[in-house]
Order: sequence, then C-alpha cells, then structure tokens
Amino acid sequence: MFVASALFATTPPAVHVKSDADALSLQRFDVLWVVTYIDDAGREAIAQAPAASGEIVPLMAVDRERLQSIIDAGKMIATSRHIKLN
Repeated sequence: MFVASALFATTPPAVHVKSDADALSLQRFDVLWVVTYIDDAGREAIAQAPAASGEIVPLMAVDRERLQSIIDAGKMIATSRHIKLN
C-alpha cells in the first residue's frame, strides 16, 4: 500500500488505530490490507505504530473502517519523518 524509503526503527509518533477485536475470538476475513515500506536494507517491511495500550502493533486492517485508520496512521508517520509516499 505505502512504499517509502525510511528508518522506522525509532519510535513513531503516537497514533490511534481503531481496533475492537476480542483477543479470544477468531475472525474470518477475505482481504488483509497492510501498510508497508522499504527499509534501509531494501527489504519490504510492515509499518508499526504504538497502540493506545502502549503495545507496538502492525498497521493492518481487515475491514474498510480500520483501513482508513491505518492509512491515516501511515500518513502521519510518513509526514513526521519527511518520507515521500508512492
């Protein structure tokens, strides 16, 4: 989805990624969207951000409502690091 040449090793800015999934429930999903970037070694990696709980979580979504929140989070991280999005 997003490809950027950047260092995501440092702590990204705090972002809110919508999540209401029950940790014990299993979900079936047909589509998985993931925010990715190209790291310094030229490998594609999944972007991560701190959740409200303090955990670092991957920017992934399985429905359109969460999709918008991960797009917004990816844009916020890219902007704060002066990363050009493709």
